This record gives sequence, C-alpha cells and structure tokens, in this order.
Amino acid sequence: MSGLSNKQRRLQSIVLEFVSRKLFSGAVLVHRRYQPLLQAAYGYADLEQRRVNRPQTIFNIGSMTKSFTATATLIASERGHLRLTDPVSRYLPELPRGDEIRIEHLLSNTAGLPDYLNLPIFVDRQHLSTPRSALIESFRNEPLQFQPGSEFAYSNSNWIVLAEILSRATGMDYAAFLDAAIFGPLGMRRTGYARGAPPPGAARGHARRDGRLEPSDTIHPSLLDGAGALHSSIHDLLTFDWALGSSALLKPETIDLMETPYVTPRERAASAALGRPAYGFGWFVDSLHGRRCVRHEGGLFGFVAGLYRFPEEEAAVIVLSNVMDAPLDLVSRALAAELFDESYDLHLDRDAGALALGEFAPYAGTYAGSFLNRPFEMKLEERAGKCYLNLIGWNEFEIQRTGERSFFAFAKGGELEATFREGPGGRFDAIDMLWAGTAVTVRRCAAVDS
Repeated sequence: MSGLSNKQRRLQSIVLEFVSRKLFSGAVLVHRRYQPLLQAAYGYADLEQRRVNRPQTIFNIGSMTKSFTATATLIASERGHLRLTDPVSRYLPELPRGDEIRIEHLLSNTAGLPDYLNLPIFVDRQHLSTPRSALIESFRNEPLQFQPGSEFAYSNSNWIVLAEILSRATGMDYAAFLDAAIFGPLGMRRTGYARGAPPPGAARGHARRDGRLEPSDTIHPSLLDGAGALHSSIHDLLTFDWALGSSALLKPETIDLMETPYVTPRERAASAALGRPAYGFGWFVDSLHGRRCVRHEGGLFGFVAGLYRFPEEEAAVIVLSNVMDAPLDLVSRALAAELFDESYDLHLDRDAGALALGEFAPYAGTYAGSFLNRPFEMKLEERAGKCYLNLIGWNEFEIQRTGERSFFAFAKGGELEATFREGPGGRFDAIDMLWAGTAVTVRRCAAVDS
C-alpha cells in the first residue's frame, strides 16, 4: 500500500478485513469530488477458472437497473416523448386500470402493481428468453395492491411497464434508447443489457453452500428487463454519478425531482415511524452518517451491488460483488463512515453459540412477511447440524445462533438479525428481524407448517 494516503489505507483496510474473512469478492470505488480514493478489486471473477476480479470487471447490478430506467424516462420526458403525469393507458391501453396509473406512480413504486417476481412466471421461465409482453401478461389482470398513488410498495412490475412505455413513446427498443441516451454519450462501454450470454470479461456469480463458494444459479436477463437486466463496472458507475452531479444528462430541476421522495403525507409519516427510507424516482432517498444519501442496491443470483451517492458532498461509494451473501450494507456503511471521518463498527466478531442436533426444530418452518411492502416467503430448516434460511425463489443462507432466541446471517443485501417471538402454547410463531437496517416481522405460515 505504499504511496497511498492515510485515508486511502484506511479505506483499503476496511475491505481487506471482509476479504480476509472470505466475506467479500468484487470491486469497490470510493470517490470525493469524482477523484477516486479507493478503486480496487478483490477475489475471483470466476472461482473455477481462477480468473481474478479487476477494477474493469463487469458485474450484474440487478435492481440498480431501476435508476437507469428512471433516468431514461426523465430524459424522454425532457425531450417531449412523454409526460410524467400521463396515464399508462396512453401507451398501454391493454393494461386494466391504466387510466388511474400515471408514469410518475411507476417511477416511485406507488402504482400498486403486484410484483411479478412472486408469480409463477419467475420460476417457470428462469432460464428462458422471455418477451416483455409475456411479463406484462403475467401480472396485468392481477388486482392492484392499493389505489395508485396512495401508498408505496416496491414492485418490479412497475419497471417492466416503464420499459415498454419507453419503447412505445420513443419508437426505440428500451435497451437501444439507454445506449443512445445514456451509455453512448457518457462513454459507458462496460454497461449494457445482456441479451443472453454474459459480456466478455464479466464476473460469474457465486453463492455459499455448506460453507463453500460455488457457482450460483443463473437467470435469463430478459426475465428482469427494465427492473434488473443491466450490467456495469465501478468506473462506469462513477461516470454515471458524475453525469447526475454535473447535470450532463438531465436539467438540475429534473434531478431535484428525481431525488425528492414521492409519497403522500400519510405514507411519509408511516415511513418515518418505521425507519423506512423514502423513494424518489428510481432512487431511495435516505440519510447516512448525517448526510443525505441517494442510493440504490441490487441483488440477484450470485450478485449484490450498491451505489450510494452523497450529492451535497460530491461523493459516492460504489460496491459490486459476485458473491450473493456479501455484506453489502456493512461494507458500504463502513466505507462511507471512513470517507466522512465518522466512527463505525464492523460488527464482524459475534459470539455464535452451537446448537445441539434437533434443537432448531421449534424454529423451523415457513414464514411470510413483506420487505418495503413487497411480500416474500422464507423457509428455515436444519440439515446435518447446521441451520439455513431459504428466501423462497432466491437463495439460501446459513444462520448462526447469537442468543437464546436470536440468530444472525449475512443474507441478500446485508446483515439479518432475527429474534424469535413465542406465541400461545409455547410455539414460535413470528420473527422480528432487522434486515439491512430495515425492521421486518414475518409470521409462520400455519397452513404449511401445521
């Protein structure tokens, strides 16, 4: 690390602590006023081939795609292709209740559309090229979760509809419009929409099974489309952050609109009470270490990613990993703390108690809840003396005991701390969780476990 400043050494040491514990593989960039303080890669892009990660390595960025879809939609609005107050029916007359849903509702996750990732198409077509029309057909006749514009619920369906609106409004394919409006002008040559096979130099996703890293399951990018199909690199994401900070893509007033929470007064009060971040147009609007943080994370089979922007400080933390359970939240928060000279604790040394064989049985079962108002299910089970949490439809994570009724895991996107709640008759019927900083309660599915 010779030649590095003290700040650069401390930033590097944070990531190396996770790497030394085999908790992180990927690439990281931290900048202040667009001058990188840390730009480095760690671990293997492909463990089987022993191909190492490099700063230019391409990673799938999952739901960070939404920030690009939102930016493209706002560019189309500035160019007069559409208006944010337009009803969806103007572009998709085939969508029921499209007269009530406006483009701004889609951008802010307040449309009420159910998430198609919870529907059979996500499992049935995981490895198949799937036209956008089939994705829309899978959810278009499902009932809305609420009156459009009245509440927030994170839903990938919104972003599939936006991709189709962009195509119809501009007369260009969604991916082609992103290339022409964003990636091409900015020279983002390592960012794009993979049609099938991964692009040259891309990292391979990995998952941890029984304590070992293995190649993860895959998903065809067309199944994620405008919600999560893009790939990128740390340097391209630095360019994107610069473009938003310098108004190279959008007018300052449009960027302000994008980064302003879009919620009703009632929902704003509920979000504050629950400690839940607000959502603008394609970005979570939060605070981190006392500074406004405009951010988005992404996660899919074998990958997690995060872009944490601090507009007032002209700074950002970019973390891309090709390991599904990399502690994205911990890494990014610690790097941001060091960047701003704030205190932090990595929380990596926990007293994990062993469980006797069969001792986990009272906790095992299937539980259901919602994360950011998006429904999900998870299954807890014991195998060969180890305990596992399976996010149904996604991935599995080993969990460790930290107390009499408390457990811990590095799960999708960040730390998951779980405390089991005992119900009538001594049965554990609910779990209070803190998942990547968000409070979540899940309840046992009696129909499944009774």
